[in-house]
Amino acid sequence: MAFLSPQKIITGLALTPGQKIVDFGCGTGAYIQAAESILTRSGSIYGVDINKQLLEKIHSETTDSNGAPITALWADIGNTFSLPIENNTIDVVIFSNICSLLEDTSHLWIEAKRILKHNGKLLVVDWLADNSIVSPAHYTTQSELEESCKKIGYETIQQIPAGDHHFAFIATK
Repeated sequence: MAFLSPQKIITGLALTPGQKIVDFGCGTGAYIQAAESILTRSGSIYGVDINKQLLEKIHSETTDSNGAPITALWADIGNTFSLPIENNTIDVVIFSNICSLLEDTSHLWIEAKRILKHNGKLLVVDWLADNSIVSPAHYTTQSELEESCKKIGYETIQQIPAGDHHFAFIATK
């Protein structure tokens, strides 16, 4: 039984030093930790979450790192929000296990589109509906999320193996 590996999924993004990424709903920072050494000090990572304690933990654990600098941003991603990030400046946005938690995700797609550069990548990872681990509040299939992407101008460019309980894909702006 293979479980989700943020390290393997990050590898699928083909990150390069100097890139900027935003992890929406970063939680414990698994994707941040997987990406920071690849991006090096010339890159930057924004971790966005509603849980201030997790953001403080991520910040304290990575402050002395030789990897990309990390900025913790508080936001309630369940409601409309605007991050203090300039338009068209981010190379990669990550949505991992957040779409299944929210009834309405339209504001997430809009905010990601605003901050992503042209040809920027959106990584979407979420629970398969038939997983035996958790019962997300709102099951959303991969095809439904890909359709949401398409409606606001994203194109799915790659599927990424994500273990037995998740799906993952990359879309571009």
